[in-house]
Amino acid sequence: MAQSWLRPGQLLSFGCRGSEVSHAQHYLNAAPPSSLDGLAVDGVFGPLTKGRVIEFQRSRGLIADGVIGPHTAPALALTLGEIDEAIKDMRKMLELAGVENRQLNEFDRKTAKYVGDLVPVTGGAVVAIPVILIVIILMYVALVAMLNANPRARQDFDRFMNRKVEELREAMNLPSPGQVLQRVIENIREMVMEFIKRLAQERAKCDPTPEKMAKCSKQSMAVAVATQNLIHKLGELTFVGSRGFKLEDLVKGILASCGALIAAYAELGKCLDCEFIKFL
Repeated sequence: MAQSWLRPGQLLSFGCRGSEVSHAQHYLNAAPPSSLDGLAVDGVFGPLTKGRVIEFQRSRGLIADGVIGPHTAPALALTLGEIDEAIKDMRKMLELAGVENRQLNEFDRKTAKYVGDLVPVTGGAVVAIPVILIVIILMYVALVAMLNANPRARQDFDRFMNRKVEELREAMNLPSPGQVLQRVIENIREMVMEFIKRLAQERAKCDPTPEKMAKCSKQSMAVAVATQNLIHKLGELTFVGSRGFKLEDLVKGILASCGALIAAYAELGKCLDCEFIKFL
């Protein structure tokens, strides 16, 4: 059974009050989609909170009893151990994409910093954050790690992504779960489209001769196909919460497509003998 952010044996149900209820309300607000209104984070487990819990349980295939216990609590928020596992999975994906050790070390450093900044700890016992936030934070750090371009281009991209992360933090406080989901999807699209744009800018600096372009047409086509596949993956974000699509699974698929695009650009860089896209 997954580790819980509740105390051993603790249950939260109608009528409960306290900081754990506030945590639960925050996590419920950050677990879209929802057809119900966002919750006031007031630490009071009233009828609106119970309704959101039941809706959440049904959406996850859990017993819909309106009680937050050992099964519902881990589904609402990631604990530190589960965050560590998510980081390991993301790191393995980067290794498979061919990201070099220097960038992997940077990924380790940044994820440690973000987790340290974001994970709330109460008396050393409660360690959890909404699933949706850690997934997007990891996506951000992974994209920066993949874009191993010249230092200035990477620095600009890093600044852009930092702004997006701040926007996502603010989005967690929006009143409606639907608004949270919409903001998250918008930010993912903006992040990935900026990633695509930065790669294309590096490619544009190559200025190859017509002979080289003809020689590398296969590699150029592979870049075009990989770009379209990635854009198609972004389109699937529309189906989050329906048809069995989960945000975390879609993000993993998007990152895998980003890795495929990087690999296609690397092959093109070798063929064109262009230093600007020899970034792997």
